[in-house]
Amino acid sequence: MVDVKAVLNDVNISEVVRRSGIELKHNKACCPFHSEKTPSFSVHPKKNIFKCFGCGVGGDAITFIMRFHDTDFKGALKWLNDNFSLGLNINGHTRESREDNHKRIERQTHSTVSSIYESLFRRFEIALIAHFRRLHTAIISFVPPPGAEICNFPDWYIQAAQDINRIEYYCDVMASGSVEDKKYILGLDEVRRIEREHNKR
Repeated sequence: MVDVKAVLNDVNISEVVRRSGIELKHNKACCPFHSEKTPSFSVHPKKNIFKCFGCGVGGDAITFIMRFHDTDFKGALKWLNDNFSLGLNINGHTRESREDNHKRIERQTHSTVSSIYESLFRRFEIALIAHFRRLHTAIISFVPPPGAEICNFPDWYIQAAQDINRIEYYCDVMASGSVEDKKYILGLDEVRRIEREHNKR
């Protein structure tokens, strides 16, 4: 399974933006996600995130690739792997992970009956949607003080900005993905933790 945090540690957001064809000056540029004349798009190399103060878009390198190159989570990993020679075996890890997760789910449910899987999928989907809404609410409710730099944003906001697009991808898979893709998502430690925390609320 691909270690997402390790991937993000291996790439620099400034270089990701530059290799996508955007010229940065003092870590700032005109936003590629909306039309503007005065640069409001900025990157913070230390925290490895980007933020546009004009349209509000922000997040980590994977979020940027997903939005800028119009691809999904797996496509963003492939782009980073190809452009930064990370040595990831994305397809191999995915197949292996799906097989392992399939066995794990079978042990947990003690059945391969379709209706039981559907109930399990729905439970995780509800937990993921609730988590996505909490992140979205936290992000849109935060109003930075005038003149604030991205480096001064609170840690909880930065974490939410890094997580929200990945969680949205999980929600999309649970809503309309294949059975095998749903089983793969259910096997991710992050998703299982979200589901456990949701049940405690």
